[in-house]
Amino acid sequence: MFASLAPSVLPAARVAVRSNNRNVQAQMSSAGVGIALLQRPVGDKQPNLQRVDLGEEPPTRDIWMGYHRDLRRSARLRAFVDMAIHRLSR
Repeated sequence: MFASLAPSVLPAARVAVRSNNRNVQAQMSSAGVGIALLQRPVGDKQPNLQRVDLGEEPPTRDIWMGYHRDLRRSARLRAFVDMAIHRLSR
């Protein structure tokens, strides 16, 4: 069981593995260690995983984008940032 779900949704769960690597979480869940909160592109690649409805929306995650300050006025970078915000906010 991964810590982000245990307290409110699965109160009797215990943490079996801690990892900030989604691929490791997918592999451990696939091996039967527990459940993990995964992005669909990662979880969907594991044929023996299935989605579980826990009755509430999963927690959100912040995404940080870093770039050199000299590029902040670049039209090309602005176009990329706008596209990324649009695609990731769905």
